[in-house]
Amino acid sequence: MKKFGRKRVLETVFLYCNKHGDSEHVLAGIKFKKWKCCACTVDYSAVYRKKRKKMAVDYKGGKCEICGYCRSIAVLNFHHTDPLLKEYNLSGTGLCKKWKTVAKELDKCQMLCFNCHHELHEKIDADHKISIQRKPTHYGRKQIHEINSRKLGRRISP
Repeated sequence: MKKFGRKRVLETVFLYCNKHGDSEHVLAGIKFKKWKCCACTVDYSAVYRKKRKKMAVDYKGGKCEICGYCRSIAVLNFHHTDPLLKEYNLSGTGLCKKWKTVAKELDKCQMLCFNCHHELHEKIDADHKISIQRKPTHYGRKQIHEINSRKLGRRISP
């Protein structure tokens, strides 16, 4: 729930819509209050997001940069090459921002198909696991007890 600013939903009521029949409507608008069908708003948003994804895919070349897959837009993902430079996620509502902002974020990304994207992440995760692994030590129980006692600031028990 929003803490500050004007309330988004003032009042809801079930009214008739040509497309959805009896459905929930919201009294919305800044200057002029108007009843809007919630289901129509959701449909419009979905269509708008698909249109923006199509624009983003066309902007990046229209195919996977590794294998060249281009049959379905739904399968194509945007992979940030450097996660530290990432300002926001492009999935979901990230594509609904101003096009100039979206294009700037797309320049930091690679367009990959679902399979290539997951293979790349699997490789990155495996490399990360290897880099953080320590070499196993061959201490005995007594030596481990001494090390841990020193770290805890306790006397070594016999």
